[in-house]
Amino acid sequence: MEGISFMEKLIRRRSWRIVSAVLALGLIAGACGSDGDDGASSSASSSAAVATTAAPAAATTAAPAAADDSLPGEGVSLSMCRADWASGYIQAEIVRQILQTAGFEVSDPSEIELGPSNAFTAMAEGSCDFWANSWYPGHFSWFENQLSDGSLVADHVEAVPGLFQDAGVQGFLVTKSWAEDNNVSTIDQINSDEALWSQLDSDGNGKGEILGCPENWTCDDIIENQIAFGNGSTAWDNMEETKAGYDALYAEMVDRVNNGEPGILYTWTPTSYVTVLVPGENVLWLSVETPLDASNPLGKEGGASHAQGAGFTGFDASMCTQPCQLGWEPADIQVSMRTDRLDETPFLRHLFPLIKPSILDIAFMQVDQDAGDGSQAHVIELAAGWMDTNADVVADWISSASASLTAGDAPEVIEAPAIEAAEEEEAVALPDLDGRTISVAIENAYLPYNYVDAETGEIGGFDYDFFGEICNRLNCELDYTEFAWEATIQSVGDGTFDTAGGGITITEAREETLDFTDSYISVDQRLIVELGEDRFATLEEFGQMDELTVCSQTGTTNAETAIANFGEDRVVLFETFGFAVQALLAGDCDSVIMDETAGQGYQGENADALELLEGVLSADELGVPFPNGSDLVAPFNAAISSMKADGSLFELGSKYFTDAFTVTYDDIGDGAYAEEEVVPVAGGTLRLMMEAESDGLNPTVNRFAIAGHMMAGAIFDTLVWVTDDPCACVFVGGLAESWTSSDDLTTWDFKIRENVEFHDGTMLDAETVAFAVGRQLADPLISLALKPVLDLTREGGAVEVVDDMTVRFHALRPHVDFPTYFSGQLGYVPSLAYMQAAIEDPALNQWPVGTGAFMMDSREQDLMTRVVKNPNWWYNDHLAAGEVLLDAIEFYVYTDSELGAGAMEAGDLDGVSTSSIDATMILRELADDGYQVFEQDLGEETFAMMNASRAPFDDIRARKALTYATAKADYLEFIGQGELRSADSWFPQESIFHNPDVKQESDMPEMAAPLVAEYCGDNPDNCADGKINMEFQYSGPSVIQDRIFDVLSAGFEPYFNVTKDMLLQDDHITQTAIGFYDFLTWRQMGARNPDGDGVWIVCDAIGVLSLNWPRFCSPERDEMLYAARGNNDRDAVIQAWKDIAVNVQESYTYVMLTHTLWNATYAPTVRGMCDGAYPDGSKAYCRGTGGGYGNYATMWFDEE
Repeated sequence: MEGISFMEKLIRRRSWRIVSAVLALGLIAGACGSDGDDGASSSASSSAAVATTAAPAAATTAAPAAADDSLPGEGVSLSMCRADWASGYIQAEIVRQILQTAGFEVSDPSEIELGPSNAFTAMAEGSCDFWANSWYPGHFSWFENQLSDGSLVADHVEAVPGLFQDAGVQGFLVTKSWAEDNNVSTIDQINSDEALWSQLDSDGNGKGEILGCPENWTCDDIIENQIAFGNGSTAWDNMEETKAGYDALYAEMVDRVNNGEPGILYTWTPTSYVTVLVPGENVLWLSVETPLDASNPLGKEGGASHAQGAGFTGFDASMCTQPCQLGWEPADIQVSMRTDRLDETPFLRHLFPLIKPSILDIAFMQVDQDAGDGSQAHVIELAAGWMDTNADVVADWISSASASLTAGDAPEVIEAPAIEAAEEEEAVALPDLDGRTISVAIENAYLPYNYVDAETGEIGGFDYDFFGEICNRLNCELDYTEFAWEATIQSVGDGTFDTAGGGITITEAREETLDFTDSYISVDQRLIVELGEDRFATLEEFGQMDELTVCSQTGTTNAETAIANFGEDRVVLFETFGFAVQALLAGDCDSVIMDETAGQGYQGENADALELLEGVLSADELGVPFPNGSDLVAPFNAAISSMKADGSLFELGSKYFTDAFTVTYDDIGDGAYAEEEVVPVAGGTLRLMMEAESDGLNPTVNRFAIAGHMMAGAIFDTLVWVTDDPCACVFVGGLAESWTSSDDLTTWDFKIRENVEFHDGTMLDAETVAFAVGRQLADPLISLALKPVLDLTREGGAVEVVDDMTVRFHALRPHVDFPTYFSGQLGYVPSLAYMQAAIEDPALNQWPVGTGAFMMDSREQDLMTRVVKNPNWWYNDHLAAGEVLLDAIEFYVYTDSELGAGAMEAGDLDGVSTSSIDATMILRELADDGYQVFEQDLGEETFAMMNASRAPFDDIRARKALTYATAKADYLEFIGQGELRSADSWFPQESIFHNPDVKQESDMPEMAAPLVAEYCGDNPDNCADGKINMEFQYSGPSVIQDRIFDVLSAGFEPYFNVTKDMLLQDDHITQTAIGFYDFLTWRQMGARNPDGDGVWIVCDAIGVLSLNWPRFCSPERDEMLYAARGNNDRDAVIQAWKDIAVNVQESYTYVMLTHTLWNATYAPTVRGMCDGAYPDGSKAYCRGTGGGYGNYATMWFDEE
């Protein structure tokens, strides 16, 4: 195979696994045409067909023209349906394209995808004209189905010769290693030996399981009959069939085989399934003693057609257990069609028998299909390639059929088995409930089962039609109550309601408290994902990626299926499916599991954002639930049985569970989840906790940490506001109404908002803004944040007043996101009079005067600061309530967060925001009492850093050694208590700036030793006893900081002599700024827009005082950062920051530890934490879920 790619070799190898099954049948000559003229291409040509990517044949291949130049099918439209198993797609598409070549207009079969029972009913009732996926003789069983008018399917549908005779091998696969270890020969042997069948009893119900088929696939009924039949004298009474979506059954078998566990799975060929479960390699065909006969032991309708004749014995001993009797006879895979359409178009009776593609071609294309993207477009492409390769053969088929029709030849026909006339039975009268009222719980928010039209208010959905039809038959009345799903099962079980809607799955757990009717429908559970998802393409790939999450609605079988398939840790539950989908759209989930039809509803609503992932996790049987012992079960069963018999249940399914149903979630209301209109109440004092105090509240001279920002957020407005956008690069005017920049992005004019009044009655203007920025530039530390941003060396200054309401800033370099610098502390603007007075009296730094929603009332530093409502706040007109609702806010200092959590529990606080894991554990327990607990770790990082400007960490060998020696796993266990996410860089995985290729190096002490030895050899004065000397600085006294010191020092100790250097917090910050430290832990970074974090790493921020704490200068890094600042291409900016993350890692100045977990907990009565919007309608980024509190201006107390 020289010159062939690895993937081509792999495809060919996998293809021949399918082909081997075909070879064993001895079908190659027949399939390819034993005379060389009645079959399509040989296997040699099939490879070329697979590789062809021509346009669909209907557009490129012309049939021989008739005498009048018209095509045989011209002007005739046909509706085509296809099987709901993927291995049937290609043959169906080839038949379609052949008919199109003959001039017929044929619908896309992917639009009507059905299992056999529904397909035959659909053809008989005229929903589609034909399908090309029949497996005879088994499918003859559906000919006995009775329609609502009393006729049978056989009265309307017939089997048509053609396609693949004796080509469909079926049987059971068994795990090869297990079968050989236990000398297994037949299923009959397994059934008779408890030591064997008990190993197949995965659910402990005393039955060994055979992984079978989905409901209504025909094979499910045949397997059940075979189990009851056994060997003709002894049933397989210790075995049972498990029915579900076939892909889910197959995935379960693959897992068992890969793990060497016992399993039995029904399958067939040709199909790509046998390229993974390979007979003779990891599985064997499992023999039976006696094939099923026509006795129909379970009395199934059409069960006589389940007979398997002599079975199949054509495989050699290496592929099956002995005596190598599969128990299934090879099936004829053929077309079935409505008789009236065949009579209307007699040409088809002559054409179909001639259509005999090579089954080898189909086998090759199925492998290519399996390796593709799963789309109908790919199926069409593969079929078109086959049509191109076999154009002459197809043309011959069409011309021969035309000639045969013209000559009056009798077409070949298939005689269906005789159907015995059913004895006429007297109509069985349904029970009469004498007008009884049935109470029904219903969500009115779950498509397609129940909903309320958002415009008209009219109810609709399957449940209303289904229950309505049942009560029409039983003479009962329905009383619907709108009710949330979460408590539905319990409320039916305890008798609050007689029953409930919503597509409720029958499960063993639910049957403990409920009695169900017989199943009335089977639905598939699937995953809905983002459109264009490229991290995974299949369920199997998704399952292998442990970091991916599945969202669902709490209390549903969908949630249970997700947990069973992916593990509880990967499942996130919401109150409704709607919330789960919103989380997916927001990037907070990787997928949502739901019933296929519901998923189609959400997909329709979000066609540009969502799609259903190929594959089925399980097929659920739905039933109507009643309380245990209810006398309504039997009448409802009778009604459901009658609806099945007369076809009305099928009609309902066709109305709601196919593409005919077009209602989306955009079209309906919230039903049971509609929020009651609540009128906010004014008044009250909000009591909030801070973990630390701020040394002052004047933003122009004091350095704000989180506590400072918590209070400043109430007192000040900022010049610029940031919207809730993933890049944090969409800005809205705050105190600056608008801004413009020069073309080179270096000159920025900010238009200051008019009529904004400070708390002292003075008015905001440009002079005040310029003075505030000037005061910040005069502060030796705060100015460092502006040094890399503003052109401080410009003649005339970096800030100038253009007019009364315009301030001009001169940027040092082109800067796209320049406004972001004025959305935090640099954007807080105190009154001019206040700033001037505070220069004279620094005590006023504790009594700020801003423009915000609240103004200072009292302050006792290190204890409590109180602010009261600003009645003249300029923003009141933009509030829904027209005013700030709270009377006051009190900020209490609790340096021990656990005490603060305790105060919350005692009712002494209304809000706690903390990053303490111990306090978080306490707060989580309050959720059961109605407290509102929010957590997130997306806004800040916890890390350690080394001072690169002095020994020992001015040498990269020392920095690397300490990085390798960091006991990060111990840190996560003992400090993070298993609750904190490990950090590799500044950005969490959810950030668009996250670089997945950056991995933090740690827990590799073996790599530290040689570096330490080399360093100490060159720098003996900085070492002792073969270890590097270092100081570990932290702020204290603090119990948690002592713990961190102990954990990290233990990892360093074999290679470093660690000296503890504990300082008070202010001294700690000062020592860090002036560079008097070796190593310390810190918490910072994590800005949603990293432009704001640039100050911590650029060379310009290094000086006597430094915000580049490690004092590490990388001109290469600066160049990347400044280029990103001046770039309008967001994708390029994102990539630049990913590259910067690599540079930061390679500098070995930081050891990233965790993404800081913030908990924000509110009392049950607090409302409006993240309400409100900016004047243009955009939403603000809400810090009310961690690292601060929400929007104080919209918060209020609900005392009800």
